[in-house]
Amino acid sequence: MTEAMSGTSKSCFFCVREFILDALEEANQGRFSQRSVVNLLESILQVITDPKAKRSETLWDIDCQQVWPMQQLKASGLTKVANFLKHRLLPAAGV
Repeated sequence: MTEAMSGTSKSCFFCVREFILDALEEANQGRFSQRSVVNLLESILQVITDPKAKRSETLWDIDCQQVWPMQQLKASGLTKVANFLKHRLLPAAGV
C-alpha cells in the first residue's frame, strides 16, 4: 500500500504543479489576476505545510516541495508572485 500511495501522491504533485503553471500562463495572458494566482499559491502552501502533509512526506517518502515550479515562478514577471516567493514561499521552504 505504501508503494501505491507514494506513486499516487507523486502523480497528484505533478497535477498541482501543472495547475500552477496554467494559472501563471492565464495571469500572463491577462485572464487571471495576479491576486488570484497568489491566493492559489497561498492555498497550496497552507496544504503542504500542514502537519498532516509533513507526516505524509515521511510515511510515503514524498517531497511536497516538488509541487513548486520554481523556475517558472521566478521568471513569471508577475510582481505579486515575486513578492509571494520572497515573503512566503522561500521562507516556508527554508531557502
